[in-house]
Amino acid sequence: MADVDQAAAPAAPGAAGLGGIAAVIQALDERRLTADMNNVKGQLRAIAADGQWTDPAGRVLRASPELINLLAGLVGVNDTMSIMSLFRFHGGPHGEPQADGSAIGRAVDIMAYGGFSIHVKTPANAPTAISGVAPVISHLPAGKYTLGLPRPGGGPKIDPGNDVFLPVTNLDQVTKSPGKGSFKADLELVLEPARTAIRAAVLRNPGARIQFMYPDGVDHVHVKALP
Repeated sequence: MADVDQAAAPAAPGAAGLGGIAAVIQALDERRLTADMNNVKGQLRAIAADGQWTDPAGRVLRASPELINLLAGLVGVNDTMSIMSLFRFHGGPHGEPQADGSAIGRAVDIMAYGGFSIHVKTPANAPTAISGVAPVISHLPAGKYTLGLPRPGGGPKIDPGNDVFLPVTNLDQVTKSPGKGSFKADLELVLEPARTAIRAAVLRNPGARIQFMYPDGVDHVHVKALP
């Protein structure tokens, strides 16, 4: 397969017209955005009202500007999205501790997009998962990202016979870029037909620069927005 040239195509239609946290809350109110798990709805409304969310342990979490831009961009195309997880203190990019004792959230776990459920809990949902991941990539606003792709099994389990995106034969491969930090190398290792769908999505959206990908959980695509 030829190298992916992310500057070789026109910008995606959804890459413009961002509206910040106000656009995210509007999408919530219109039910284009659902966030019914893990108190994500409360987290977003707290960010809109106060610029921060305080977890049950009293720890303050804030969203990075890039994360707000990401969320607003994905709902700004009037598509539907369902978020599974947003903030977790000391939860990797979901809550990176800061020197003042607070944490910054830079990532979101998306469980559905455009009406397509993003999970590989069953082999039958593989085409639907691909159809959900691809438009997420197409509609990312301009910026830099890393992606955690769904994998069957999840957690301590692996299921190589039903891999859909990046193959996993050992738990040591989970949450690591198989291309050692190179998106092009990672893409070469994605299985078909997911590889073709991701490649096409990337070419439609040259403003979104994906740094690398890795196999992650069973029931979402993890998107981290980089500074």
